[in-house]
Amino acid sequence: MDALFINSREEDRVVSRAVLIVSGIRSDGYREILGVRMGNTESFATWDETFRWLKQRGLQAGPLLAVGDGAMGFWAAIEEVFPQTGHQRCWFHKIGNVLNALPESQHGRAKADMPTKAPSKR
Repeated sequence: MDALFINSREEDRVVSRAVLIVSGIRSDGYREILGVRMGNTESFATWDETFRWLKQRGLQAGPLLAVGDGAMGFWAAIEEVFPQTGHQRCWFHKIGNVLNALPESQHGRAKADMPTKAPSKR
């Protein structure tokens, strides 16, 4: 679950809008797009509305695991609508946050020391 921000023209100004994308991976490994919605932000209200919309469309059990970036509205909304869902931070975003906290001169060394994929749970 994530949002892609796009700029669009509304009358005489440019407005940034969030395209909320929810995909799922079934137990047989097949990936499905569960929903795509427009929003103004990645706020709690926007994600809450999106998750409730998915429930109305038939996603009653909710996901076993949600993977997302650090958007706090997302995490609060998934907890509210699907409280049984596990949470996992996106590995790509975790790496990006580490690099953002370092001077650019240290990025190469830090990347070399990081795993290339998320650690497996054993």
